Amino acid sequence: MSIKTPHDLIFQEYLSNLNVAKDLIEVYLPEKIRKCCDLSSLKVEPTSFVEEHLAKHQADVLYSLRINGEKGL
Repeated sequence: MSIKTPHDLIFQEYLSNLNVAKDLIEVYLPEKIRKCCDLSSLKVEPTSFVEEHLAKHQADVLYSLRINGEKGL
């Protein structure tokens, strides 16, 4: 996969920092949704994945965390 714009790598590196990700979640997600999220479980996940129905996806940055006690992406 080629980089479409030169700043993509900078943003990917920046957003892969868990402290930055937590700050963004705390600032931009509505409180009702934030309360459901366990930020202590936040992890950066591999960016290439296959869904249950076998569709392949590629993300710039992908996180997982516990949402209401269940793993969410």
